[in-house]
Amino acid sequence: MKFLKESEETAFDFLVDITAVDCFKIGGEERFAAIYHLHSHTYYHRLRVKVWVPEDDMNVPTMLPLWKSADWMEREVAELFGINFEGHPDLSKLLLPEDFQ
Repeated sequence: MKFLKESEETAFDFLVDITAVDCFKIGGEERFAAIYHLHSHTYYHRLRVKVWVPEDDMNVPTMLPLWKSADWMEREVAELFGINFEGHPDLSKLLLPEDFQ
């Protein structure tokens, strides 16, 4: 992701969205996938990056150091899918009550 953002060849300088998919019924390499949508203002390109997340290790690195817009998007995905963004300073809930499991 760092290469995609910082390389002059790619210049994906904008993180548009982070979401996730639960592949429980449809199958896939792993149960979950974290999906990042990137945009390059330089080249007007869009890119979708899918990161498979195994159910027994639901940790992926935070993208907050690269894109500040990752803050609330990671919190939302963590809350609704249970994916832990390692290194994120505050994964507190945004949408559901604090006692919701």
